[in-house]
Amino acid sequence: MLTTQQKFSGILTEVIRIAKDSSIDSTPAEHLQAAVEQMTLPIPVVGEFSAGKSTLLNKFIGKNVLKVNIQPETAVASELYYSVTEYAEGVNRDGSTVRLGSVDEANQSLANFMCVRRYINSENLQRLQPLVLVDMPGFASPLDHHNKAIINYLEKGVHYIVLTPVDSGTITASMGRELQNIQSFNKDFTCFVTKTDLRSNEETDAVVQQLESGIFSCTGMQKNVSRLNHNDTACFSTMITALNPDELFSNVFIESVKNLLYEIKCSINVRLAALQKDAQQNVQAIEKLKEALRKIERRRDALIAEKQSANYREEANRIANAVGNELHRNMETLVEIGATGGSAALNDEINSIVQNIVISQMNEIIGKINSDFSATLSQELQAFDKLFAGLNASGIIERLQENAGNWYDSKRTCINAYIQERKSNAAGNLVYKGITGVIALTTSIIAPVVELIIMTLPEIIGFITDLIRKKKVREDIRSLLTEKVPEIKRSIRTKVMAILTEQTQTLVQTVSAHFEEMLKEKTAEIEKAQEDLARTNNVNVEIEKLTHNLARLEALEGQI
Repeated sequence: MLTTQQKFSGILTEVIRIAKDSSIDSTPAEHLQAAVEQMTLPIPVVGEFSAGKSTLLNKFIGKNVLKVNIQPETAVASELYYSVTEYAEGVNRDGSTVRLGSVDEANQSLANFMCVRRYINSENLQRLQPLVLVDMPGFASPLDHHNKAIINYLEKGVHYIVLTPVDSGTITASMGRELQNIQSFNKDFTCFVTKTDLRSNEETDAVVQQLESGIFSCTGMQKNVSRLNHNDTACFSTMITALNPDELFSNVFIESVKNLLYEIKCSINVRLAALQKDAQQNVQAIEKLKEALRKIERRRDALIAEKQSANYREEANRIANAVGNELHRNMETLVEIGATGGSAALNDEINSIVQNIVISQMNEIIGKINSDFSATLSQELQAFDKLFAGLNASGIIERLQENAGNWYDSKRTCINAYIQERKSNAAGNLVYKGITGVIALTTSIIAPVVELIIMTLPEIIGFITDLIRKKKVREDIRSLLTEKVPEIKRSIRTKVMAILTEQTQTLVQTVSAHFEEMLKEKTAEIEKAQEDLARTNNVNVEIEKLTHNLARLEALEGQI
C-alpha cells in the first residue's frame, strides 16, 4: 500500500471513530475509506493502431502477454495487474467479470467485453502498484470498441501515455483530437515517438520537432517527446517508474478527504450550537430547516417540469452546426481518405471528428446546465443564511454549490468511475452511495450523457460506408459527403435533443438530492441534540466531548 494510501486510510479510521463517538453517521467515511484502500490508478497507453503499444508493454512486462498485430475488430482495452498467479478475466458492461483462464487465452474472443484484466507475475508491474497500465484499442478498432474505451478511460485514467510511430512524421489529425479529448477531462499525458530504429538520428530529430510543434498547436501545451526503438525501451521504463503514485493518489483523494472532514466538523458544530440553545430555539431551527427543505423540493419540481417542456433545440443546433462546420473544414482530407483508404478509414476519420466535438461541446453544455441548477438552488437557501450562521455552518451553502458545480474535476471523475463499477443489481443504486455525499454527485451524470451520444455515432455515420464503398472517383466522393453532411447534422441534432431532455431531469434530481440530504442531516443533528438535552442533566459533558472531537478533527486536517 502506498504511503499516501496508508495515511488517508489511517486518517479515515480516526474520522470514523470520531463520527461514531459524536453520534454522527460514519457511513460516508467508511465508504471513502473502502475506495482509498481498493482504488487502482489506470494509466492508459494510446496511439495509432500500428504505434507499437503491445510490443512496448510486452517488453516492459518481461513476457509476450499481449498479442501483437491483433486484428482491430477483436481489440479491447487490456488492464495489466500484478499477481503471482497468472490469469485473466473479462469485464462485462455491467461490471460483472468472467474468468478467462490463462493470460494467453484472453487473446481470444475479446470483442464482447468492456475490457480485459490480465493478472501477470511481473516485477515491473509489482513496482507500479497501484498504477495500472492499460493497453488501449488502436484508433482503427471498430467504432463501438474504440468509443467505449475512450469514454471509460477518459473518466478514470489518471495519466496518459501517447505513442506515435516515427513514420507518421507528425501528430495526425485523429491523434490531435484524442489529445484534445484527454485535455477536456483535465488529464495530463506523456508522449513518445516509437520505432525510431527505422529512421536516422537526423530524421528522428526532425520528427520529434514536428511532434512537439503539433502537440502545442492542438493543445497549447509544451511537451517534450521522448524516443523509443524496438530494442531499447529504457526511457519508457524510466518515465513510467518516475511517475509518483503517491502524488497521483493524493491528487485523486485529497479533496474528498478534506470535504469529508469539513462535513463532519460542520455536523459537530451544529450539534454543539443546538446543545447551547434552549428547546424552543431548537424547535424554531428545525422548522426553518424543514421550510428550506420544502423550498428546495418545490424548486426541484418546478425545474423538472420546466425541463420536461424544454427541447434543447439551441444546444442541439450548436453541436450539430459545430460538427457540420468541422466536416466541411476537413472535406478534402475526408475525400482523400475515402479515395485511398476506403470506407472503413473514412468511417474512422468522421467518427474522430464528431467524437471530439461531442465530448467538448457536451461537457460544456451539461456543465453550464448543472452550474445553473446549483446556483438556482443556492439562491433558494440564501434567505436562511442567518439560520446557518447561528448553527456555526455559515459556509455550507457556498460549499454545496461548489461541490455540485465541480463536475469536471478529474479527481472526482476518477472516484466516480470507481463507484460506477460497484453498482448494486437492485434498482441501480450505488453500493458505495455514501461517497456521493463527499464528491460531486453530478459526475455520474456527465459521462453517461456524453457516452450516450458517442455510442450512437456508428449508427449515425455508418450509412456512409456502404455508399462510399464502390466510389473511387474523388469528385463523386466529395459530392456524396457534401450531400450527407446535413443528414449527419440532423441525426446528431435529434439524438442530442432527446438525450438532453431525458437526462436533465436526472441531473435536476441529483443536484437537488445533494441539497436535500444536507438539510435533512442538519435537522437530524438538531433533533439528536434535543434528545440529549431531554435525556441528560449534564449537557456540559456532551459539549466537552464534542469540543474535544472537534479538536481531533482539526488536528487530522493538519496532517493532510
